[in-house]
Amino acid sequence: MAFTTAEVYSAKLDQVFTLDSMTNDLNNDNGYSFTDAQTIRVETLTTEAFVAYSRTQTLTSAIADVTNVANTTAVYTVSQYKKNLKHFDFFDELEQPAATVAKFEMAVTNERYTPMIDAYRIAVLTAAATANTQKFVATANGYTDFLKMNAYLTNANAPRSGRIVYGNTKFETNIKLDPHFVPYTSEQLAKLRDGSIGYIDNVKVVILPDSYLPGVFNAVEVHKDAVFGPRGIKKAVIKEVPAKPGKNVEIYARYDLFVLAQKTLAISAITAS
Repeated sequence: MAFTTAEVYSAKLDQVFTLDSMTNDLNNDNGYSFTDAQTIRVETLTTEAFVAYSRTQTLTSAIADVTNVANTTAVYTVSQYKKNLKHFDFFDELEQPAATVAKFEMAVTNERYTPMIDAYRIAVLTAAATANTQKFVATANGYTDFLKMNAYLTNANAPRSGRIVYGNTKFETNIKLDPHFVPYTSEQLAKLRDGSIGYIDNVKVVILPDSYLPGVFNAVEVHKDAVFGPRGIKKAVIKEVPAKPGKNVEIYARYDLFVLAQKTLAISAITAS
C-alpha cells in the first residue's frame, strides 16, 4: 500500500538577492536640516576679488568704493513621496508561517525601498554632470578616464577626501585591470554589502548593477559634501481592517537628493557613447 505524503509550507522564504544601500555615503543632510519642513532656503554670500587701493585715497573716495554685501538664495523642496500598500488576510500568517507581516515589510525594504532610493540618487548625479557638461565618452584606458573624471572635481576645489565613484560592471572591468586600483581584501569584502570594492588614488569605488546607471553612463564621481537631502524615511503602518478580516500593511517613504548650487562642479561622469 502506498502512503500519502505530507505537505507543509517552509518556514524560510526564497527572496531575490539584496544588498545594503549602495549610496549610503550620500544619506546625509550635511547640516541643511529638513526637520519639520518640506522646503528649506539656503543663502550664499557673494564675494568679489580684491582690488588695489591707494593709501593716500581720500575718505570720501574710500567710502564711495564700499558696496553692500549681496546674497543669493536657493530653494530646495522635497518631492519624493512613495507608498506601498498591501493587505494580509487573517489566515495568511496562521497557515503560512513564512508569510508574516514583519517579513513582508523587510522584503519590501530590501527589494524595493533601498534600490529605489539608490537609483534615484544616481540619476540626480548623472543629471548634474550632464547639465554642467562635465561628462565624456569612455576610452580603452580605464585609469586615464578616471583621471579625467577626477580632474573635474580637482578644478572645482573639491577636497581629496570624500570623493566617491559609482560605476557599472564595464567600469569595474576597466578599472580592475589597472595597477593603480587597490582592492579590498577578501576579508573586507566578506563584511561589505554596499557594492564598494576598493580605492583608486584614494577615491572610493562602488560598483552598481548596470540598471542603476541611467542611459549610457558608465560611471559618475561626486564629492559627498556637494549633495544633501533629507535622510530616507520609511514608515510602516499596520492597520486592522474590520470590513475585511486581516491587516493592511501601509509602507510610506520620503526621500530626495539635491546638488548644492555652489558645488555643482564637484560632479563628473563617463559615458559609453
